[in-house]
Amino acid sequence: MKRSFIHPEKSTIKASIGFDRAIGWFAEIRDEGKLVEEYDNLIAPESTVKGILDLLIKYDFFTKWDLSEALSLIPHLDEDECENPPPEVFENDGERLAATAVLFLKQAADPPE
Repeated sequence: MKRSFIHPEKSTIKASIGFDRAIGWFAEIRDEGKLVEEYDNLIAPESTVKGILDLLIKYDFFTKWDLSEALSLIPHLDEDECENPPPEVFENDGERLAATAVLFLKQAADPPE
């Protein structure tokens, strides 16, 4: 299960995140299609959701503050809003992107049967 995000300010930068049974949690950052950084069990044997979120923060997809705010708002979203977090719930695009990433990773961790 994989999801990609375009950087909010630099359209040439793309992040792909997800979970694969063979390599566990993974993320990769590409700029103009070239691999800039990757993260998975081969690189970090204990790859985690936190590691993925830290990588997205490192490349300025969102800030730690955005992530903190998103985590505080997620419990108040209904089921439909979790599928596609509405912009009006969040103060900025960083919070919405952080929430979208967290909700996707949660879904990847517990896929429907």
